[in-house]
Amino acid sequence: MVGLTGTKGKTTTTYFMKNILDAFCRRNPQLCAAQKSAVLSTVEVDTGIEHHEAHLTTPESPDLQRYFAQTRDSGLPFFDNGGFLSGVQTQQGLRDGF
Repeated sequence: MVGLTGTKGKTTTTYFMKNILDAFCRRNPQLCAAQKSAVLSTVEVDTGIEHHEAHLTTPESPDLQRYFAQTRDSGLPFFDNGGFLSGVQTQQGLRDGF
């Protein structure tokens, strides 16, 4: 899981990194769990199970937990472009398995 935080450039950096990782995994499938990565951004939600345009800058907690669970269940690597994963408590919760 990769989380990006900052003031400017999170979405651009998220998709830049996602495209690099996805291209690498398509070329080297033996080194990757999947050939594409999941993403939560202000632009879209793609968990590998659910894919749609994002309508909120920060999803509601139940939706966010559903996205995490779907991403885990789909086996995709995961990118977050900020906000969603900030804070020590959230990071601890993710380490402990949602």
